[in-house]
Parts: sequence; C-alpha cells; structure tokens
Amino acid sequence: MSPSVWRRRAPLACAVAFASLAALPARADQLATVATFTGSNGANPLGALLDVDGTLYGTTENGGSANDGTVFSLNPTTGALATVASFTGTNGAGPYAGLIDVGGMLYGTTYYGGSFNRGTVFSLNPT
Repeated sequence: MSPSVWRRRAPLACAVAFASLAALPARADQLATVATFTGSNGANPLGALLDVDGTLYGTTENGGSANDGTVFSLNPTTGALATVASFTGTNGAGPYAGLIDVGGMLYGTTYYGGSFNRGTVFSLNPT
C-alpha cells in the first residue's frame, strides 16, 4: 500500500477502536462479583478463562482436595462454580496458566508436581 492510501484508512481504524472502548464500563462500581473461591473449590485463580460453549474454564494455583490447585468451571449466567479436577501433586500442582481447547479436550500445565516435582502437562475432558 502506498503511504497516501494508508493515511486515509488510519482514522477509520482508530474510530473503530475507540467505539469498542466506549462500550466498556466506565466506573469501578459497575463491577459485579460472579463467583467466589472458598479454598475447597480452589484459591488464587491464575491465567485466562476459556469459553467452551458458554461455560468458562480456568485454573487456581491453590485450593482443592490437596491444596495443589484446581480446574474449575463457571456458568457466567448463574454464577455456579464447580471443581472439575483437583491436583494432588502426583498429577501436577500449582497450575499458573490458563487452558486451551484442542478438539474438545482441555490442556494445561502445572508448575510443580509430577514424577520429578518439575511440573506436568495435563489433559482433561470437560464432559
């Protein structure tokens, strides 16, 4: 593209970006708590949430049955929070990152645990 063509299109791109930002809540008091972790269902969530057909999935660094972290699901409409899996050390501990969906299976990593306490890569069927 020539520089003159790019200059003509740049304001349109900026206008779209600002229009998208204007739709975000402007005040902190518009935040709403959707769910709360109690320790037994997880603690210290880390990483991004993953949307799988309207259900959100994520990980917590701690909490769960062995306090080694959890994989959880959240219904964003009802606020129903469920523990999908608990880490116990042997299957991993301390997941720090979010999950990815590959062909309907969820994959993630843990920082600790496994055979040498150096972490694991895990898979989980959300159904």
